[in-house]
Amino acid sequence: MKIHLFFVDLFQSYCSCFLLVIIFFLTLLFPLYLPEPGGIKLQPQNEANQVEIDTNELKWFTQVTDTHLSLYNQTSFDLFEQFCHKVLPLIKPFGVIHTGDIVSGVVRSFLRRKNQQELEEWKKYKQVIEDSKILGDPFWLDLRGNHDSSAILSMNDTQDYFYSYLHTPNKEDEEKENEKEKDQEKEKLSNVVNSKQTQHKLFHSKEIVFQNNRFCLTFLTLDLNPYPSISGPLGFYGQINGTLLNDLEAFFQQRKENKKSRQSKCHESVLLFTHQPMFFLDTNTKFPKDPSLDFKTFLVNSPITFILNGHYHQRNIYSRIWSSNSDDRSGLIELELADFGHKQHFRVFAIDNGFFSFADSDMREFLHERNPEPIILITNPKDSRFLVSKEPISNLINFEQIRVLIFATQEIEKVQFSIDSQTLRDLRLSNKISHLYLAEYNPKDYSTGIHNLTIRVIDQSGNTFVKNQQFSLDGTTIYFSQVTRDLATIKERN
Repeated sequence: MKIHLFFVDLFQSYCSCFLLVIIFFLTLLFPLYLPEPGGIKLQPQNEANQVEIDTNELKWFTQVTDTHLSLYNQTSFDLFEQFCHKVLPLIKPFGVIHTGDIVSGVVRSFLRRKNQQELEEWKKYKQVIEDSKILGDPFWLDLRGNHDSSAILSMNDTQDYFYSYLHTPNKEDEEKENEKEKDQEKEKLSNVVNSKQTQHKLFHSKEIVFQNNRFCLTFLTLDLNPYPSISGPLGFYGQINGTLLNDLEAFFQQRKENKKSRQSKCHESVLLFTHQPMFFLDTNTKFPKDPSLDFKTFLVNSPITFILNGHYHQRNIYSRIWSSNSDDRSGLIELELADFGHKQHFRVFAIDNGFFSFADSDMREFLHERNPEPIILITNPKDSRFLVSKEPISNLINFEQIRVLIFATQEIEKVQFSIDSQTLRDLRLSNKISHLYLAEYNPKDYSTGIHNLTIRVIDQSGNTFVKNQQFSLDGTTIYFSQVTRDLATIKERN
């Protein structure tokens, strides 16, 4: 019997490797993104939700994925310690989101790999985060990946260590928070969201209300792993079940009713975090209560603007997703982040007056001893490739500041900008928001078409770093190439 299991496990391992090799070579054929001539001009969906610009309305966060912490690979823990002890203290994000495959979930022996959760891996993961003393502020959200659920037979499996060692707020924390904020009108929705966490484990959410109530940001995490877990090549695919769809629909309906009852005029942004990209899901899955509605159409029509995930490991892949059943031709954008375990990639993303922007970085370059590369994140004007109609597009022409977040290990000596190859001008460091460099400009001079913004950063060692970004203020967006979009919708065509 043991010999039989040995050959079964060996066969599954070789099949998994073969599948990964095929997918790797397929993606090499597809460019990350290529501009299409002209693009289209987006129109904001909700003109009534356009609000005044507030230069203090800026928050940034960090995403990491696929750390694959393993007792058989001490380097994986060493790298994660570097991230927690060196990178996060420099960035000082308002929150950290781990989008899955926290641990390896594999036991190794001679010529054999067995899917099994190792308790010590989870304990060490929790200890690294606690030792870095970054919990609480910022908050930390964990999402389960397929390796975190490997060999788990049910939601109540005793070998399921995820909910014992994750850093999503537990029930006791929720009760304390709800008790503290129950008299505050602006937190009514947050209390409804938190109560949802105690009813099921398929999704969690966290709402952030900006200080002047003009903007509301919600993080929504979906656990799309099958139960019982599936080993072998099929384990790469996620599962969308009817219970999740019904709960998701009820969640957004409750949000809508709460907003109406409060007569809230804040602009709402919802970011969806999954482990598996849409490519690894059957997005045509129908809703049990409404067979005419599929998962992809629901996402496009929902308040969700961006989907952030990982899973594939190899590279950062950006895709625009839309549905033929939706009137919104801008759809929503999926941003897949390469793994941290091998490539040491991580993401910094920001919400600036309702606009989402991001920068993907390599920790090896960021912490380089001789020539460390800073993270340059332009939050305004926004990169035209990543505009979506659910953002307050009509505000772009009224936002009279160039705004750049810069995170660096070296002290920054000078930051300059230029638009359309004009004379370089200096940006100054904000005296209200750390890491933010800004300068006034007249957006009406660039009111139509695509323009190019150049940011030039010089550190104390004299190293110069340049970032170019195209932007538009009239909603003109440069779409990703059709080839890249087909990669995200290939299952629909088949």
